[in-house]
Amino acid sequence: MSDLILVTGGAGTLGRSVAPVLLEAGYAVRLLDVRAIEDAPTGAETLIGDVRDPADVRSAMAGVTGEIHAAAWHGIHLGDHARDEFWDLNVRGTYHVYEAAAAAGVRAVVLSPRWACTATRAARPTVDRRSGSAKTCRGGPARSTASPR
Repeated sequence: MSDLILVTGGAGTLGRSVAPVLLEAGYAVRLLDVRAIEDAPTGAETLIGDVRDPADVRSAMAGVTGEIHAAAWHGIHLGDHARDEFWDLNVRGTYHVYEAAAAAGVRAVVLSPRWACTATRAARPTVDRRSGSAKTCRGGPARSTASPR
């Protein structure tokens, strides 16, 4: 029996992209999303559920050995959702995923942190503490707007 990978946010761009790759690599795939997952790849199990609901996450996590957490509101959702909704999905939902993964003995969880940038104003660069280099939220080098001295 192959390892079962849960992909939260399975109907989103990342979820739809990673599922076929996982299936081709021989993993069993379970996709979870708050909406129906149209055109799911053949062989992927699909579930409707919400990472903001701990019971939905615990149920989806049953039998899982790895999890890719991609459920989140992003910049394109800024006009349609209140700040509290971003917090509930992106922060509280992530907490529920990690709690359920720990309780289920999941071996690995991968977080797609792109949403974190949206909630903290993506224009500001961050500093990678390991390398000391400035990074944008997209992971590339930050561009300085300061003029040279």
